[in-house]
Amino acid sequence: MPDSVPATSAVTTPATAQDPAQAESVRGAPGPAPAPDPLTGLPGREALLAWTDQAIAAARRRKDMLALLAFDLDEFILVNERFGAAGGDRLLVEIVHRAQSVLRDSDALGRVGGDDFLVAVARIGSLEQAEAVARRVVARLGEPFLLDGQWMSPSVSLGVAVYPDHGLTAAVLAAKADAALARAKRGGKGRAAFAAGGLA
Repeated sequence: MPDSVPATSAVTTPATAQDPAQAESVRGAPGPAPAPDPLTGLPGREALLAWTDQAIAAARRRKDMLALLAFDLDEFILVNERFGAAGGDRLLVEIVHRAQSVLRDSDALGRVGGDDFLVAVARIGSLEQAEAVARRVVARLGEPFLLDGQWMSPSVSLGVAVYPDHGLTAAVLAAKADAALARAKRGGKGRAAFAAGGLA
């Protein structure tokens, strides 16, 4: 059933792997942990990538894989024009709730820009599993919303980069996921694409 976007202004994030900023603080990283995003409560790029590097180290020890997903809303500017900034914020909050609903406690979600997000998906065994997660995210986030009494059907585009196939560090994976996202958007709305090529 289509969802109604709540009027809430923030997301409460549990103290799990989905809160990398808090995890860094608990582990005693030098200096204060970066402040979370005030709208969604999610960590930003710096904290998300730091968590991802630790998850990559764990994946290396286990000899398994990790996927980094970059996604954003297609034509989000039109949402702001139609519903105003407050309406756009309510949509972003609901997008976060929906993304969290398809992720596991071992995954991490961060907001890295206005409508730009990164997801680190740990403990995957194949590229096919990473693709399945990407498709679930795109499908869930693209379901209709009731926003300010009006139905809308958002869409997201998504890029995927996988350790170790596309890179060995979070920074490299993020760059390749961003490039894949750009390629997905060129192909049309609501699409996902894998990073091109192997290790840099």
